[in-house]
Amino acid sequence: MKKAAKWNTLLRACVYRADPPSSFWPSRRRLIAGCIALLGGLLLAGSPAQAVTVEGDDILVTDSGANKLMRVDGKTGVRSVISDFSNPAQGPVVVPNSTFNNLSVAIGQGRIFVTGPYVGIFLVDPRTGHRILVSNWHQGLDGNFGPGAAVDAFGRVLVNDEGAFVTPAVVRVVPLNDTRVTVTRLWDVSQGGGDLTFCGITDLALESPKWNPKHPQEGIKGAILIGVNGVCGARAIYRVNPVTGYRTLLSDFTNPAQGALVDLSYSGGLAVEHSGAILVDSGGTSSRNLLLRIDPVSGNRTVVSDFDNPAQGPLGANLVGAAVQDCGLIIVGAPDPTTGRNNLFRVDPQSGRRVLFSNSANPGQGPSFNKVAYIAVVPHNAGFFAPPPTGSFTSPFGPAR
Repeated sequence: MKKAAKWNTLLRACVYRADPPSSFWPSRRRLIAGCIALLGGLLLAGSPAQAVTVEGDDILVTDSGANKLMRVDGKTGVRSVISDFSNPAQGPVVVPNSTFNNLSVAIGQGRIFVTGPYVGIFLVDPRTGHRILVSNWHQGLDGNFGPGAAVDAFGRVLVNDEGAFVTPAVVRVVPLNDTRVTVTRLWDVSQGGGDLTFCGITDLALESPKWNPKHPQEGIKGAILIGVNGVCGARAIYRVNPVTGYRTLLSDFTNPAQGALVDLSYSGGLAVEHSGAILVDSGGTSSRNLLLRIDPVSGNRTVVSDFDNPAQGPLGANLVGAAVQDCGLIIVGAPDPTTGRNNLFRVDPQSGRRVLFSNSANPGQGPSFNKVAYIAVVPHNAGFFAPPPTGSFTSPFGPAR
């Protein structure tokens, strides 16, 4: 502290040309030399990290092309970078990989978690972008993350572990001590849904933690929803019991009686509306670019917004990500089919009309998206209000309000 006070006095003398006390200053020449050294050091050190204020209804976006976590203002669509995963000054890095860089983001109990492929799960401070590795994927389970992350009511992180590409699973992690439990394995036929080996999990989401009497077979609160798609032939949404891992088929995308027949691969878009209805994107290899709504009881599908239909708003292709703001408006990511620029759309849940909410072609909204990978909306009760206290597992945002 004494050394810091000394430099502070020196800086003040440099700026204000104050007459220093004779007991502290040996000579004017040394004062000038000290000023030059101090200013040079500040220039070399660079300016401090710019704080990012995150509020309820803001959108957090992982950009796998830019290797960054970004914040999009929930009212204006203005973009800012929270954490650059290629910058070692902000914490452990993730090596970009055009094929497997499935950065996903989840928010829960006032904390932000991001999955880093072949690295682990990061806890990110939005004010500084600093991150720490709370689950090292090179210790214990060693696999790659696919799209999908969520935080349950107990603060545990649920992730999509692609394993060796034939053994995808949902894994639950306690970030405090990196304890991991495999909830459900697609290849395990005893967990329901048939043999799903060689299929992948396209995304996961949590249903509201309320008892659902229409699904007594779940026997618990807060089931997990997963999208399944791939070589095994399945294209479906399954409901997973988070205790037993048992899967029940909810919506079969090969069954025309339940609605539109579309692909789910590469979508990374699965969300739950306030009503309990389920939203899902059609995938990157589908011939139709649709945002669909699934009835949580019957599994029947209806089209919310057809991104190939200009009557409903600007066009988008290869939809990725889905999230719901507190007001009920839906956020979806999609590239422009002509330019390929990645954008965020906001969709009216009743009419299906959409607007271009965060436009990469507009520099006034901040740095452009390179490749949107995942989307999450900050809940209003997340606790993003106060400066971070000490202790990495205390919420860096203060108590929730």
